[in-house]
Amino acid sequence: MKRKPRVLKKIHRRWLELAIIDLSQDPTWRERLFNSEYNSEFPIDSENCEGLWQPAIKALGKYGLEYTVSKVPENQVVEPWLAEDGLAVFEFKAKKFPTVCMQIGNNPDVI
Repeated sequence: MKRKPRVLKKIHRRWLELAIIDLSQDPTWRERLFNSEYNSEFPIDSENCEGLWQPAIKALGKYGLEYTVSKVPENQVVEPWLAEDGLAVFEFKAKKFPTVCMQIGNNPDVI
């Protein structure tokens, strides 16, 4: 079924907020992100989804959802409080809709 871009954007936003950002809690993804260079993007799609809960994995395939995640430097953090106290900031973006984006602060002492 062909969906309108507006609807696809809403679907991307919904799944980003509902499940995709949860990868920041997965030990494998945390280690990968903390050890990466700034702005090195990792794909999140139906083939790169280990650590997500099953409904999110199904949604990635069903709707063709594609995201990226990267560690961003402090000067690219949208909300400065996210990087307070030495937190590392991860940025999740919908690949087809770059304005569908979320940044979250993460404690580097917890992997």
